[in-house]
Amino acid sequence: MKKILFLVLIATTGFTFAAAPAPTKAPAKTPAKTAQPPKETEREIPYTELGHFINQRVIVHSNLGTVRSGKLTHYSQTQIGIDLDGSGVQFTFERDSIKSIGVPIGPEETQGADSAKKN
Repeated sequence: MKKILFLVLIATTGFTFAAAPAPTKAPAKTPAKTAQPPKETEREIPYTELGHFINQRVIVHSNLGTVRSGKLTHYSQTQIGIDLDGSGVQFTFERDSIKSIGVPIGPEETQGADSAKKN
């Protein structure tokens, strides 16, 4: 008799655990996507023409994939110097490390000469 009661007890507890729902994992939180500012429109210029852009803002794309922008303060055949935007830190680029250089195009330059209001 004790064996039967023992088997019934084991069977009922087994059914109880089998009927219980399995614990679910909380859904993983995905990082919130931050809105990035729109890319600035720029016109690419050759390195040899940089002398015309001293004290103007330039955007430098390096061979390492970085992009820096600031006021062009120094230009030579081997390197350029810029004051980085927002920090005023002087940064020097060797000519061999530059992939491309651009100057920002403002909204007034993209509209062209026919930008007068029409009635």
